[in-house]
Amino acid sequence: PVAKAEIAYSNAATGSSGAATSDAPETFSADALAGILEKGQAQGLFREGIDPIELHTTISALSFYNVSNRHTFLHNFGVDFAGAAVRARRREQIVQCVLAWVRKS
Repeated sequence: PVAKAEIAYSNAATGSSGAATSDAPETFSADALAGILEKGQAQGLFREGIDPIELHTTISALSFYNVSNRHTFLHNFGVDFAGAAVRARRREQIVQCVLAWVRKS
């Protein structure tokens, strides 16, 4: 969570704060994600042409939204993104969205 806050601050400061560095504990590895995609493609599970950075962007957006908007959703809709059942359901929804995009038809 601290790394996410530092990265959010860095983005707000147009990337000039240096917070988004490789020493952050939750740093994204494009190479690692590319390796997962390549393995899935070699096994005939994933389609070709998926950019690992775009996939990371999608996963991040689907995941971080729940964190950044948790208070608003609790107040406006009574949805508690911190609740175990809500987190489990949301996780499954995100997994299904991502798999629908990367899997071969």
